[in-house]
Amino acid sequence: MSVHKQVSTVSPYKVIRANKIEIKEEDKDTLIAAVGRALQAKKPSADDLKLIRKMLIAYPQFSMVIFDAAGTTQREIIKNMAGGGQEVVRMAGEEYRVHIRDEMGYHDAPMLEKLLIENIVTCWLRVQHYEQQLSFRQTNVATIEFWDRRLSVAQRRYLAACENLARVRKLKIPAVQMNFGDKQINVAGDLKPGTIEVINT
Repeated sequence: MSVHKQVSTVSPYKVIRANKIEIKEEDKDTLIAAVGRALQAKKPSADDLKLIRKMLIAYPQFSMVIFDAAGTTQREIIKNMAGGGQEVVRMAGEEYRVHIRDEMGYHDAPMLEKLLIENIVTCWLRVQHYEQQLSFRQTNVATIEFWDRRLSVAQRRYLAACENLARVRKLKIPAVQMNFGDKQINVAGDLKPGTIEVINT
């Protein structure tokens, strides 16, 4: 199955809920309808493409509904772990991977940390998948060694991903106090870029 097919079969409303995308109800329905038509058509209409481009500029987070690279990879790993016909297991796995991501502070994190968190979730899922394969395929030494090597590589990547996030979070800019006339301004490292906090005036 192509990545295009995988992405196009994911419920847009589920992606919106999982990623807490803020979008007006009428804009959401309009955009989802246009995306649906474009994905189904052999050659999308110029009007639909123009509308989609305009809406994606207005709501950049909505791009995840159409192109969610990390989510697509994670869902594919979960699908392989669940096996054919295990819809309930697959559904639980998808909800749990969102829960893990959110528990790491995904929605309040700056973009760099969000990307690192997604990488951690992907690496963690891959470790679980290879652990599963190693447990299920106790057939011969060669097979066991094959999956054990893949598991070892996956574990190293997972630990490296966790270390990268921890390192980035340690690099928070310390609070800086600045005085402008009778105003004292405190710029704290945990604030979003471009924001300031007025202490007193």
